[in-house]
Amino acid sequence: AFFGRRRFIGLEGMQAPKPTQGSKKKKSSGEKISLERVIGTTSLHNSVFACNPVTGELAYAAGCVIVVYNAKRNKQTRLLVSKSNKPVVSLAFSRDGKYLAAGESGHQPAILVWDVALKQIVIQFSGHKHGVSCLTFSPNGKHL
Repeated sequence: AFFGRRRFIGLEGMQAPKPTQGSKKKKSSGEKISLERVIGTTSLHNSVFACNPVTGELAYAAGCVIVVYNAKRNKQTRLLVSKSNKPVVSLAFSRDGKYLAAGESGHQPAILVWDVALKQIVIQFSGHKHGVSCLTFSPNGKHL
């Protein structure tokens, strides 16, 4: 959804903690709020979209969240969230579809390489001074 020039991520399926009875405040029960679905994107360029060459799934960025979307099933299959909370501005899948590289923007951006199946970052390349606006894997998959 657009509000002025800002884009927002929609959160669905979130439940607020249930109120406790009594006058004393109790500690949190440990319930977690999880992101179920992302609505929209924060893209200004096409470099923030990538297609998995093996499965055909589409990856796109919505702020600091990477959404992997299966168009055939009309379902978001994975949500990849980095702990850095920096906006993702570029994406690229490896030729085998196993890895997804994400370029960040902001202060001290990095390149994050995700194992898509495990939803884990396998390596992080830091030291960039400016945002990483474009990424691609080499044909043999040994270079980024």
